[in-house]
Amino acid sequence: MREYGGIYLDTDVIVLKPLHTFLRYEMVVSWPANDNFGTQVLIGHKDARFLKLWLEGYRRYRPRMWYYNAGQYPTEVILYSAPHLAHRVTDQLGTQNLLKELYNKSDWDEWKRLYTVHLLSRHSPDPQNLDEARILNQKF
Repeated sequence: MREYGGIYLDTDVIVLKPLHTFLRYEMVVSWPANDNFGTQVLIGHKDARFLKLWLEGYRRYRPRMWYYNAGQYPTEVILYSAPHLAHRVTDQLGTQNLLKELYNKSDWDEWKRLYTVHLLSRHSPDPQNLDEARILNQKF
């Protein structure tokens, strides 16, 4: 991102709608209400001020705190004090916790309004027995 800018997607993110509408912003982050911003979808210019500050935050790296430098630090230290540095998308990038919607509901139509969906592929609920595995109802 710092070299070219553009769009970063985790490997378990699917794109449902074109993302070009977000390219006009210096930086776009998926930041659900009452949560840290998500790193699963990032859109930004190579010289985005937020990216520079976020990278500088790794000088205070905390290896024992799994999500500190990736999500907690940039949210609490950068975005809370300077929200103008990134365009906030609260739910349309689908990075909020959608485990129940993705893996347990058969009538979830809200996905149609999303641009992307983080599938949480490494977090899906495990079947409790073989019969459940055979009939597991998954959206994607």
